[in-house]
Amino acid sequence: MRAVASHPGLLNIFVAVLLVGSGGYAVAEDQGPAVIQTVGKDGGVLCAQNQQGDTIELTIPPGALVEDVEISVRPLSAPPSNAIAAHVFPGVELLPDGLSLRTPAKLELIPAMPVADPCRVILYHVRSAEYVVPLALEPPRTDEEEDPNDDAGEDGSGDADDIVEDPNDEIAGYIDHFSMYGGGEPTMSEAGTLADLAFAMIPPYDPYGYLAFEEALSDVMHVKEAIAKLGGDDPFPNKVEEAVLAHLKDFLAEPRPEPPCDPDYIQAATAYFRIMNLFGLPFYEDDARYDEVAAVRQQMQDLFKEVADRCLRQFNLYINIDVIWTEGLEKNYNGVVNLGWQVMGDDPSYVYGTAELPTTGGGQYGMATTTFDGVWYVVAEGEVVVVEDEAGVITDLVLELALRGEVLEEVVSCIPSGCASVMASYHYEKSLSLSLKGLSSTVVTIEPFEEGTAITTTTLEHISAPLEQ
Repeated sequence: MRAVASHPGLLNIFVAVLLVGSGGYAVAEDQGPAVIQTVGKDGGVLCAQNQQGDTIELTIPPGALVEDVEISVRPLSAPPSNAIAAHVFPGVELLPDGLSLRTPAKLELIPAMPVADPCRVILYHVRSAEYVVPLALEPPRTDEEEDPNDDAGEDGSGDADDIVEDPNDEIAGYIDHFSMYGGGEPTMSEAGTLADLAFAMIPPYDPYGYLAFEEALSDVMHVKEAIAKLGGDDPFPNKVEEAVLAHLKDFLAEPRPEPPCDPDYIQAATAYFRIMNLFGLPFYEDDARYDEVAAVRQQMQDLFKEVADRCLRQFNLYINIDVIWTEGLEKNYNGVVNLGWQVMGDDPSYVYGTAELPTTGGGQYGMATTTFDGVWYVVAEGEVVVVEDEAGVITDLVLELALRGEVLEEVVSCIPSGCASVMASYHYEKSLSLSLKGLSSTVVTIEPFEEGTAITTTTLEHISAPLEQ
């Protein structure tokens, strides 16, 4: 996540946080010697010393950068103006300013003079003279990473070689972008003020403002971690989770596209699902409120699954059906059905999609001229069937699909003496068998339909990058 400073609209809401200088803080003019090094995809370690002998170590992990970048670690000789009065070192500027990291880097301070109580020292990002945000004390864990305590014995001790050092014994934190950083020993009063500011920074609901919302929540959690490190109580128990709940309820109440595969909507649904998992939802002992939270959680899980199944593993079915009657009338169903193939879950062969296909046509029937104008509200449902030869070798995957739904149309018939209009509604169904081996090839089928003929033309196209559509 990028810093809030990259979203100026959020900061403009709060007049109390006044940024000074080009980067939002007052910087001392005389800075220590910078350490400059080019770092690429393999990562690297940069060490610099300030004028008082403190060592600043920046560890950039592999994969944090996608290309070679010239990195500067510039120690400051005097701390920038900020909200912490007791500084343990003047601070450091990491350049290029604003550089985003795909994986958090570790910033560590080794003081020249021993610190009385390292547990009370925090590193922080200097946002302004009034507001700093403590750095994350630990890097985010991935699903593949194991908990270091998993191998511990029943008494929790584990093997001697498996003992993990207490992170409070070092003065370090994790950053996801380059900026101005400092370190100090905040008082509980200063920490409380920062907590109030951080919570005030949580923006009002905006369906597509999830980045600013997630960043603000992350800031609040970092302040809470710092307060816990200082031995203080949670300044706002359940409040972060309640903010998440409120935003999720508002998002779920928003009108949704059908299919839900608009790139912006996919990003929003995915982001809110991630936010729910990162920050959690409130826990209530009251049965009614507990059920309310459970319902919201289930709705978000269902929405994410639907978006993933229908939009992130999806096909476009281009379909054109001409129904021609011997009397000279013709009706046409034409459009695109977006199909999602569920490759995970209880039924990995399940395919589903919906669409609204325009219905048009007309012609001459006796003395009457007739036109059709309507919509086929179609639901497409089916499965992917494995086709094998006599030796059991898979030769194809076939999509067996049923299109069914209601048609609502206006039928206008005109004769020399005048015209009549009527609204008609009927159920229409169509079965398709499409080879996934022959993707992007056009298939034409001709078959009887009532007293006429139905000509169906289909093209099935796999969408490899739906978010780029």
